[in-house]
Amino acid sequence: MRAVLLDFYGTLVEDDWNVVCDAAETAVPFADPATVASEWMDAFYQELDASHGVRFASQRAAQIGALEEIAASYDVRVNAKRLCDPVFAYWRSPRVCEETRSFLATLPAPTCVVSNVDRDDLLAALRATRLSFDHVLTSEDVRAYKPRPDLFVAGLAALGVSSDDAVHVGDSWRNDVCGALGVGVRAIWLNRRGLRRPSEGCACEAPSLDAIPTAMLR
Repeated sequence: MRAVLLDFYGTLVEDDWNVVCDAAETAVPFADPATVASEWMDAFYQELDASHGVRFASQRAAQIGALEEIAASYDVRVNAKRLCDPVFAYWRSPRVCEETRSFLATLPAPTCVVSNVDRDDLLAALRATRLSFDHVLTSEDVRAYKPRPDLFVAGLAALGVSSDDAVHVGDSWRNDVCGALGVGVRAIWLNRRGLRRPSEGCACEAPSLDAIPTAMLR
């Protein structure tokens, strides 16, 4: 293995689920916040799936549009941008996972972050967290979102390696594992929540970064 591709949100920094739930509760106060948040995220991912190439839309636009759609399904009118502002603020200043810095310090190969996020938000997050990598690529750079192959292919090109010489670490089975395997890159599923494996095919599964077998990264 000569290079490591890394997801960012949910993998190296904590995800935005709690912030999303807070926004969902404000948007639809008479419904269960976790249910509304789940419906919102489903609509959000549908927006991302439809967004690529000439139809590409920023992740912020997709988040706002998805919340407007879900609020309307509850017959509620909201200022979706205002409600999304705390989510956007979290994207720019996320909490680093406890073992991230020690994990990154032990990596024996060049790294490239491949993240579904707007580039300016990721750059702000890197400044806030003081995390650094050899390369950083976002969905905005390639005008497509994982699990489409564009980000993975661009990451391999930035690192100057073939799919056989890289491994990808990410927390989303759909976006990270399926996306990486789709371009022939070995995948390590970071299963922090102890979720049931959706299907076979993941090269490795670990509950935390520091539980990833060293042999998988060499």
